Amino acid sequence: MSEQFSPLTRRLVAAGLAILLLLLLIQVVAMPVTGLLRSSLADLAASRARLERLEAISARPDQPHSKPAPPGLAIEARDTTSAGAALVNAIGAARQRAGLQALDISPAPSDPRHPDHVAAQIHCVGAMDAVLALANELERAHPLIRFSAWKIEPVQGQAAQLQLSGTVEAAWATGQ
Repeated sequence: MSEQFSPLTRRLVAAGLAILLLLLLIQVVAMPVTGLLRSSLADLAASRARLERLEAISARPDQPHSKPAPPGLAIEARDTTSAGAALVNAIGAARQRAGLQALDISPAPSDPRHPDHVAAQIHCVGAMDAVLALANELERAHPLIRFSAWKIEPVQGQAAQLQLSGTVEAAWATGQ
């Protein structure tokens, strides 16, 4: 059947089929690759923008220290060690009033960005009501004591017993 066409017609049909095959190949291979490339370039641009933003944030100067706590809300002490001991004593007294067993109440390293704060670690065990009463009392206490990290979880093997673990912080000011 192809013999009835002239050589020029055969060449034109072959060229048309080649172009059609090339267009099909572009549609099947090149278009998905182009889409992936566009997606990758968009992700790269977003990552670069995020990196620039983080670099700008890290280049900022440190924020000035916070304002001192108002009178009556800070622990008054001679130095950081005395303030840490006062914080531990305040937590211990609140723990006794709540009726909890102390596993550990000890001074903890404070955040170097806040030299006017002291920190303590607390690990206590007791009934749910007592654990919640202690957390409530510490948060409402004067001087101002706040949990910077904490968790309450059940004690394994002891029904109705909870363990309170966390870090508390308080502001301190020179006094006494």
